Amino acid sequence: MQNVESLCDVFEEEIIKRFYASDESESASDESYYYTPIFRQLLDPIKHVIEVSNFFNIDRIGINKDFLKEKVYRLEGDALLRNTFKSVVVDIKDVFRMAKEEIKRLHSLLDETETNRINEAIHDYLEYCHRSSVAMSVCAVESRLLKIVLSRKPEEKDKLEKMTLGQLIAENLRNKEEYDNMIPKKHEPLLNLCNTYRVLSVHPKEEEITEGLSRAILNLSILFLTDEEMQVAKRM
Repeated sequence: MQNVESLCDVFEEEIIKRFYASDESESASDESYYYTPIFRQLLDPIKHVIEVSNFFNIDRIGINKDFLKEKVYRLEGDALLRNTFKSVVVDIKDVFRMAKEEIKRLHSLLDETETNRINEAIHDYLEYCHRSSVAMSVCAVESRLLKIVLSRKPEEKDKLEKMTLGQLIAENLRNKEEYDNMIPKKHEPLLNLCNTYRVLSVHPKEEEITEGLSRAILNLSILFLTDEEMQVAKRM
């Protein structure tokens, strides 16, 4: 999400250069440009960022959710006049610019490992690889759980790092006081859900991992990781 403005800049620059005459005429030289592969290649990442931003409950973007959808619809739906095209792209950039500090704050709540795993979960979700998305979402949660137990019992590092996800969950929930109740009760159902569906996502099972299920687990995992009540660094 942090690079959406640069994505918009590249999109605008390339489409103007390729499909609008150099004499600054308002009309596109190819009025079917929005069907071309390069148009899709440049717009789809912006659409994905808008879709993904909904997982992070960013107020400024949430308020403008329908506004952003309408702007993308305009870009996809017809060949726009040059200045109208530029104006629509600026409108999208402005929403993310206003949310920049909130995006930066949320990004700071995840460490590098958690960020990489959530990014992969999001990528898999967007590619309709729902088993993989669930597995990576849960891996991100597992990384945070391990960080929590290690912050309180660093002398047991070798033992703790060998624990399965289920064992880490049990360790946290069984010994809440030892870990200063760092995991709010509201997240306990998520932990049990993660343990159940991680097994289903990485082992051959008859039960289907649906888009709705992968979206729910991804969303709950992000809420868990970005909950400021349980940031390890602040509690140490």
